[in-house]
Amino acid sequence: MLNYSLIFSEKRSDRIKRHLLFWGFWWCYFGFLHAAQPFGRPEISYFRNLPFTISESILLMLPQMALTYPMLYFVLPRFILHDKYLKAFLWTIVFILFTGVASLLMIEYVNPRVLAFILPERYLRYTQRPFTLNFVMGVMLALKGTPLSAAMAVGLKLLKHW
Repeated sequence: MLNYSLIFSEKRSDRIKRHLLFWGFWWCYFGFLHAAQPFGRPEISYFRNLPFTISESILLMLPQMALTYPMLYFVLPRFILHDKYLKAFLWTIVFILFTGVASLLMIEYVNPRVLAFILPERYLRYTQRPFTLNFVMGVMLALKGTPLSAAMAVGLKLLKHW
């Protein structure tokens, strides 16, 4: 049975559970897509390298969170709920551009170092990508994955609100 207290409660513990549940489902969806469409050499499959795929998809979710939370707690309450749609649109564009740059920086500089630290060498073979591919991956995250995660979270919050 559906637990209405988890959905509608404003208790901090219930809010944390809701957010963890949302990001857990999003990670499963995003991780599966990431494994199905690898951004790497054609001879590798991310389904064959699940430790790498799981770790990288978690890291790639961080910029998505950097867009989602400002949308939930800044744009939605200040602009959308007060019918200031142009300002909401402009702030959304600013946050999308910010997360696009953050995604590219994470993919190019942060992720390789973190993955090299947490994963054994055998999982890192053939995973190096050229900058152009990292750039395309960052743009795809900024224009597709990140706004989708934010839109899902904002949509759920609006459903709850109304």
